[in-house]
Amino acid sequence: MKKIMKYSLLTAIVVLVLSACTKDFEKINTDPDAYATAPVTNMLGYCIEQMSVNWGDELTRLSDWVGYTSLGYDAERFNYLPTNNEFGNKWYQTYTLYPQLQDIINRTDPNEAKNIQNVAKMLQNFMLLLTVDSFGDIPYSEAFQGVNGGNIKPVFDKDEDVYNALIENFKAIADSWANGLGDDELGDGDFLFGGDIENWQRFCNSLRLRIAMRLSGMSSQAAKSKTTFEEILGNPTKYPVIEECSQNCEFKWDGSASYRERWYNNRLTRPNDFQMSEVFIRRMKQQDDPRLPIFALPAENSGEYVGLLHGCQVNYNGGSAADYSYPGDKYYNDPAGTSPYFRAAETWFLIAEAAQKGWNVGYTAEQAYNNGVTCSFADNDVPAQAADYLAGKGKFDASKALDCIYNELWVALYKQGQEAWCLYRRTGYPTTLREPVTYSTGTTCAQYPGEKKTYADCDDLPYRFPYPDNEFAYNEENVTKASEGIVHYCYGKKLCWAK
Repeated sequence: MKKIMKYSLLTAIVVLVLSACTKDFEKINTDPDAYATAPVTNMLGYCIEQMSVNWGDELTRLSDWVGYTSLGYDAERFNYLPTNNEFGNKWYQTYTLYPQLQDIINRTDPNEAKNIQNVAKMLQNFMLLLTVDSFGDIPYSEAFQGVNGGNIKPVFDKDEDVYNALIENFKAIADSWANGLGDDELGDGDFLFGGDIENWQRFCNSLRLRIAMRLSGMSSQAAKSKTTFEEILGNPTKYPVIEECSQNCEFKWDGSASYRERWYNNRLTRPNDFQMSEVFIRRMKQQDDPRLPIFALPAENSGEYVGLLHGCQVNYNGGSAADYSYPGDKYYNDPAGTSPYFRAAETWFLIAEAAQKGWNVGYTAEQAYNNGVTCSFADNDVPAQAADYLAGKGKFDASKALDCIYNELWVALYKQGQEAWCLYRRTGYPTTLREPVTYSTGTTCAQYPGEKKTYADCDDLPYRFPYPDNEFAYNEENVTKASEGIVHYCYGKKLCWAK
C-alpha cells in the first residue's frame, strides 16, 4: 500500500510539472518527419502478420487432432479438451484486426484504391470464416460497433447466418474485380502475394468454393452451393481460382528471431514433444507414397518411418522420442518456412467432389482428382513421381470415388490443420482416426479419443473451440445463450454443416 501511495504521489508531481511547461511543448516535441498515421500498406502488413501468428500456428492442437502429428511427451497431461481460453488469441485477433482493416477502407478512396479496399475486405471476411469454422455461432451483425462508443455486448449470430453473409461478401468482392482490377498497388505490406492482384482475385473465388462445399450437405444450402460452383467454374475469366502451385496462398516467414515459422519456433523450445502420427505414417506406407520422405524423417533408433499412436497413457507409448519419426525438414526445420492458407491441390479436390455430385464443373471427378494429386506432389518437391503414383496405388477408383478424394485431400492439407479439421467434421475422413488400436498398456480403443479419454460421453474429435473466458466476463448473457447445447467445452452441439 505504501508503494502504491508513493507512486501515486510521484505521478501527481509529474503531472503538475508537465502542466507548467511551455504551451508549445507538444509542438516542440513533435517529429516533423514522423507519420501522423501509419501508411495503409504498413497496416496491411501488420494485419497479415498478426493473423499468421495466431491462425497460422496449429501444431500444438489441430495438427494432433487431425492425425498429422502426435504429442509424445507429457502424456499424463494429455487430453483432447482444450481449456476455455486456449484459443482466445485467435478470437481476439479476429475482433481486433477487423477494425484496423476497416480503418484502411475508411482512409482510402474506393475510386482510387479499389485493390487495397478489396484486399482489406477479403481479410476481414477470411478471419471471420476461420472464426465461425472454429467456434460456431459468433458475433457478427452487432459486432465491431464498440470502436465508436456503440454496442460492446453483441449478440451471437447463428453460424449458418454468418456463412450466408460471408458468401455474399466474397461474391461482392469477386464481382468488383470481375469488372476490372484496380490501378492502385498494395505496397510492401502484401506478405501473401507480393502485390499480385490477380492472385488475390483467385484466392477470393477459391474461398467461395471452400465455403460452398462446406455447406453443400445441408438441405437449405445444397442448391446454392451447386450454383456457386457452376457460376465460378463456368466463368474462369470472370472468376479465376487458384489452380497452379505458383498461385498458392501462403504466408512466408522471414526466419529472423521474431518472425520464425511457427512449427520451427515450436521445435526450438519443445524439441521432443511432437512426433509423426501413426495414422499418417500408416497411410503413407500403405500407398508407397513418394511424399513420405518430405513429410517425415526416419526414426533415429530404427532408421524406419514410425508413427506414434495418439492419446497414449504413458509417454511415447512406453518408448522414447528416438523410436519415432519427426516431421520432415521442409515443414519442421525451416525458420523461413510458410504457413499455408489455400493451395491449388485443395481447389482440384473440391472440383473432384463437385463433379462426383453431378455438378457441371467442366471436369470429371477423375480429371480433377489427378490434378489435385499432381499439385500436391509438386508442393512437396516430387513432381516427377506423380504420374507413377497415379498409375499405381494412387489411381482413382470410381467405385470408391469419395474415399479417394477425401483421403488425398487430407494428405494434401498437411500443415493446414484448421482445414483438415473441417474436412473431418464434414466427412468423417480420414476414417482411420476412429479405428481401434492396441496400446503398450494392453488397452484397445480408437486413437480418438485414445487411452486418455477425459469424459465418458466424449468419443470423437472436438466439435468446436471453446468460447474465450473474456466473453463470459464481458458478454455473459449472449455467450451463455450461444453455449446452450455445448457440453464439456467443445462437444454436444455441432456446427450447422458437420456430419
